[in-house]
Amino acid sequence: MPRVATPRTRAKVNPPPDDAPLLPIPEDAGPLSVNPTERPTGLGFFSLDEEREVINILYYGREGSAKSTNGATLANLGRVLIINAEGGAKRRALAKRGINVSNIQVWPQRGEPITIEGLQAVHNLLQADLADDPNSWVGVMFDSATEIHQALLEGVSSKRISAMQDDGKNPDPWFTDRGDYGVMAKQFKHLLRRFRDLPCHFVVTALERRDVDEDTGAVQYGPAVTPGIANDLLGYVDFVLVAKAEDEDGGFRALTKRKGRWRAKDRFDVLPEIMGTPTVERVLQYVNGDLTEDTDPLRHIKPTKGAPPPEDEE
Repeated sequence: MPRVATPRTRAKVNPPPDDAPLLPIPEDAGPLSVNPTERPTGLGFFSLDEEREVINILYYGREGSAKSTNGATLANLGRVLIINAEGGAKRRALAKRGINVSNIQVWPQRGEPITIEGLQAVHNLLQADLADDPNSWVGVMFDSATEIHQALLEGVSSKRISAMQDDGKNPDPWFTDRGDYGVMAKQFKHLLRRFRDLPCHFVVTALERRDVDEDTGAVQYGPAVTPGIANDLLGYVDFVLVAKAEDEDGGFRALTKRKGRWRAKDRFDVLPEIMGTPTVERVLQYVNGDLTEDTDPLRHIKPTKGAPPPEDEE
């Protein structure tokens, strides 16, 4: 005879009265405990005054606009790891610009591919180091997101092709399936969140991408990654700086506030609209209050006709 499930009655829990005193959190509270009749413990609240201030910053722009150099100045503050996807971290060039290259560690080694597994291992190592010693790393830099997301896409496509070949199929090795983009985007966003949440500074560089709205024809500039990744990347960071190379209008500089077609951002609301020599060192001076637009010797950098980043290429 088949068994018939009998309905269960749920025990009624009476909430505490509004005037009930709050229970103190014991000093030796263990893991988080959630009980509808008791005060939760182990939440780990902390004061913002006690938090170590770190920033997450994105530089994007054309080649030669000093994106990598601006980020690498973190090495003047301590040990930095550069995910050298573009191979642009050159000891002599960085040293010439006054950067303490002895504080720079680079991954991966020349010829070693960038994979999701490798990047996860790098994150775990940094996380463990910082847990043991909060001063072990001052920051980490993705150089660049443009190249890293392409490397991840190639890895996803390679695994799909290998699986098809194992099934006796003969796929086109140069074809990228739409599903590959979805898997890659999920991997990249996952990595962005994990590296962003490390207790150290996080810098990302990217080339510039020009998009045209199919409906309105409007032009917009942003980081050269897929649109889905771009939206998350722009949202994850505290600063989005549009890097501009030295030219007749001025020295190396960056747009720090959204203007016209260019997407930029300053969550701290401390940077001038156009910032000269926008290194991470100088951004941190603004954040810490050691530098203001009035005291900055490069405050004379002002936008010329229209916006300061690259002119439209119709």
